[in-house]
Amino acid sequence: MARRTTGTRRLNGHGTVTQDKARGRWRAQFYDDEGNRRSVTARTRADAEAALRQALVLRDQGALSRPASQTPTLGDWLKEWVEALVASLAPSTATSYRLAATRISRHIAGKRLDKVTARDSAVCPESGRRAPLRA
Repeated sequence: MARRTTGTRRLNGHGTVTQDKARGRWRAQFYDDEGNRRSVTARTRADAEAALRQALVLRDQGALSRPASQTPTLGDWLKEWVEALVASLAPSTATSYRLAATRISRHIAGKRLDKVTARDSAVCPESGRRAPLRA
């Protein structure tokens, strides 16, 4: 098998640049500090690579992550989530979702969303679990 002599392979965590042939644009993709995939588009490959380098610098400086003070609590997020869904749900389903969100909020509403774990659902009697999680 012949070795590839042109081009180089990026290291893990350094993003990727691909061409979106349907739109005629170049897309640079990378993972931010929280593990979410982000993308930037550009007209040329060189512009996409420059945008990727800039985004990686911002990521390494911590400029892309949300400060802890801006992370919503589970209760706030649940309210927003339910209200966003209400328009597309049947009335009885919307009522059920609101009730479930209220039951969860009673126990762990004040916890920051980025700190919620599977163990937290064990403290909710209405979570449907028969036995608590064990380490």
